[in-house]
Amino acid sequence: MRELKWDQELSVMAAAWAQQCVYEHDKCRDVPCFSVGQNLYAISSSEDSLGTSDWNAAVTAWYNEVMDMNPADVPNFQSNPLPVIEHYTQVVWADTYLVGCAVTYFQSTTTEFGPQSPYIRFYVCNYGPGGNTISCPLYNQGSAGSACPAGPSSSYTGLCA
Repeated sequence: MRELKWDQELSVMAAAWAQQCVYEHDKCRDVPCFSVGQNLYAISSSEDSLGTSDWNAAVTAWYNEVMDMNPADVPNFQSNPLPVIEHYTQVVWADTYLVGCAVTYFQSTTTEFGPQSPYIRFYVCNYGPGGNTISCPLYNQGSAGSACPAGPSSSYTGLCA
């Protein structure tokens, strides 16, 4: 698996999408070099008191989908709508090496984010190249960092540069 590096273009795109305040994936997010994956997370409150952004909660929610992951899907990814695992698989997709994220906070006038919960903090992360490609491996199984084409990461043990 590759170390994720911050990408400003993906971040700007995530901010532009988050500011739309619509809880659905951006259908027009690819860039000329590659397809772009996307994860969304929203937290709501009935009071205007959500405090500061909590990226740990967003990433943890995405990662926790690992509990529903079928290990047989690692070498041969198969999209399975129930249970939802595509947030987790995008986070750990081995060929993904760029990420850009943004968050927005707004008051919703619809029930799209739940009843009696008008205050929303909406998180968007874009990943490049995007993952979740049907019939492709999430990552190669084996010792961490053992098959890095460009060598291991100098910052994170077990990840590829």
